[in-house]
Amino acid sequence: RLEALGATVSAEFRSGVWVKDRGPARPDGSGGEVTRFVNVGSLQPDQTIRSLRIYEFDADYRLSSIRVAQQARYQGHQSWELDDVTETHFIEFPRKAGAAAP
Repeated sequence: RLEALGATVSAEFRSGVWVKDRGPARPDGSGGEVTRFVNVGSLQPDQTIRSLRIYEFDADYRLSSIRVAQQARYQGHQSWELDDVTETHFIEFPRKAGAAAP
């Protein structure tokens, strides 16, 4: 189903299944387009996901956030409930005049 929606799926990793997805930053379509790499550690028989990681990149492919959830459950209508979540946001600091790019 993910491939039919245009996502790229890879399952050849010890860390689980990886999915690449592009879409709006927010559910309402605002915030510009982002690229997400989603790592599913394992899918349980009750269709919950264990060890979910979501890496989100902005339009310039700079890492903007990481979400790590111990568990996730599909709620229907393209909605997921994440449990025990740690979310990290990265901000870009303006460069000082004359400073070299890294």
